[in-house]
Amino acid sequence: MEWDKLLVKRIPLSLPVLRVCQALVIIAALRIAWDHFSLVVLAALLSIVAVYFLYYIDRLVKIPQLHCSRQMADYLRQTCPCLYRKYKPTVWMFEGRLRSAVRDLLQFRPAIKLRRETIRGYDGGSVCLDWVLSDQMADNNKVVIIIPGLTGGRGEAYALHLAVSAVQQGFCCVLMNQRGQHGSPLTTPRTYCASDSSDVRLTHEHVKQMHPTADFFLLGVSLGGIMLTHYLAELGDNAKASHVVGAMVISVPFDLMACKTYVDSLVTRLTLCAHLLQLLKTSHRKNRAIFDKCKDQLPFNLDFALQARSLTELDERLVVPMFGYTSWQQYYRHATPIRCLKDIRIPYLSLNAEDDPFCPGHTLPVSEFEENDQLVLVKTVVGGHIGFTEHWLPTGKTYMNEVFEEFSSAIFAKHSS
Repeated sequence: MEWDKLLVKRIPLSLPVLRVCQALVIIAALRIAWDHFSLVVLAALLSIVAVYFLYYIDRLVKIPQLHCSRQMADYLRQTCPCLYRKYKPTVWMFEGRLRSAVRDLLQFRPAIKLRRETIRGYDGGSVCLDWVLSDQMADNNKVVIIIPGLTGGRGEAYALHLAVSAVQQGFCCVLMNQRGQHGSPLTTPRTYCASDSSDVRLTHEHVKQMHPTADFFLLGVSLGGIMLTHYLAELGDNAKASHVVGAMVISVPFDLMACKTYVDSLVTRLTLCAHLLQLLKTSHRKNRAIFDKCKDQLPFNLDFALQARSLTELDERLVVPMFGYTSWQQYYRHATPIRCLKDIRIPYLSLNAEDDPFCPGHTLPVSEFEENDQLVLVKTVVGGHIGFTEHWLPTGKTYMNEVFEEFSSAIFAKHSS
């Protein structure tokens, strides 16, 4: 205060004016400091971006690893060039769960015409099929059947894009809907599970009756891939007699017991699994009337099952008693498709990603693929679960479409020659 009084005596300025001047000086100093701080922050951000971009180029943009016999590798080198180019994932998706979720959010649903057909299952239940209609001529002697994932059907963007890929290759395409999903109503109190391939068998046999001279390429995604793998193992040496010439699966968890640890991890359980669990509960609630009709005879309590807080709890309370298992451990061990691989007798390609949040790379059965000369495991560094996005804005087809198009075309061409 003494300094202020002396300054006021020397200079004809009032005390309030002096305070304003001091405030302006402080503001100017802060502005200069903020400008320097902004430059430091900007430089730090640019450095982080540069380091990540170098990491992306060096570690993530890689040619997929192939685990198969030498003969199969030579065949794929000639017929599937996409397996020998560098897969360039969407640069700003830096984590497996993000790749899985964002693909589902951003990928548009192509406008294609579908004709629905409902067929009767072996247990009296109903399975809905969607035949893809196209303006271009389809070869009815080459049929692709798509078996979607846990909550899959005609409403899933990835399934529709795979159907479009099949049609663009000139193939006839049929999309199987899981029971109770996407407008497929339950007519019996029985849904589906990973170890039960009866709906896949039913679909294949029905379509084969419609096209008795056709060859079939079967495509399964996630849970649908597990069901398909069981079906192919059941066919065994009879696969070719059933006109199944090839198969492909995407993001299949081959060891369910090992994968459970990652499915139940905190972040995955609160994000991806919570979304899937809600979809399953919604489906069961929509079909509640069929359960209520015979609830006294059912080996499970639907209300108790719908209180499940995880996918494993839902399996324990609903799927396990529905399909005659005693525990989720017994169910997972029986449904695990590793044990089926040795019995597959047709060309079979599996596309998986190292960063799959449900089934990471180290859970994949590499040795089993290398021991069977009909199998090939294609493993990308990144890709998530049913992700495999490319480009800056991944709204359309993905890398799995390209692999499917080349592999299915090669298999059909090989069988026709």
